[in-house]
Amino acid sequence: MKVQVKIIIGLIFFIVVAGIIIFWPKKENIDQNSVQNANLNQNLNSNTNVNTNVNAVVNEASLDIDNDSLVDEQEKIYGTDPNRSDTDGDGYNDGLEVSTGHDPLKAAATNINHNQNVNVAQDLSINLSLSTDKTAYHSKENIILTVKLKSNQDVSGVLIKAEGIQGRSAKYFSQSQTVNLENNQENTLALTSTLPSCSACAGISPGDYTITTQVLSNNTIINQKSIAINLQQ
Repeated sequence: MKVQVKIIIGLIFFIVVAGIIIFWPKKENIDQNSVQNANLNQNLNSNTNVNTNVNAVVNEASLDIDNDSLVDEQEKIYGTDPNRSDTDGDGYNDGLEVSTGHDPLKAAATNINHNQNVNVAQDLSINLSLSTDKTAYHSKENIILTVKLKSNQDVSGVLIKAEGIQGRSAKYFSQSQTVNLENNQENTLALTSTLPSCSACAGISPGDYTITTQVLSNNTIINQKSIAINLQQ
């Protein structure tokens, strides 16, 4: 009788051990599942980051903090205050002044019709010529850019925007001005910017650079030209 009990106990022990060996998860499967789960989480995180970045770009491009119908990127072009809907304080918001051909940085001399909508005439042409007071400049010197304009029709609120000389963190020539042009009358303006006292510190190396000038009417580029200058230490 004792021998039979021992045999039964032995068989039960053998079955239990065999079951553990057969059904216990293998290390390779555990590692493989862990890798698959990690990859899945990484993909989900990557998709989330991509969607977040895309939404951020879209939102930034269409952001209008002061609700004046000029998005913040346009406010930079016109030099208006992105946190103030009426930069010049004349009672008309910046978007309305731009859309009706008025200067958003100067108080309107006449009443503005809120229903007025000025579009750029298809035949509008503005001649543009550029010159500088010299061709080579050193640190701390002023760069004087002379801009000459001539329009084939009367047009107001024309934006002149000149940029160039990219440094480590900024453009060291970045000027803009809004003008009103009369038909066939030459208009001359001077845009001035001062070079940093230490060009190397500002990330500006000696060499040739360009200053690009754009002429815009109602957010449309009418003309654009560039002029080359040389920077020396």
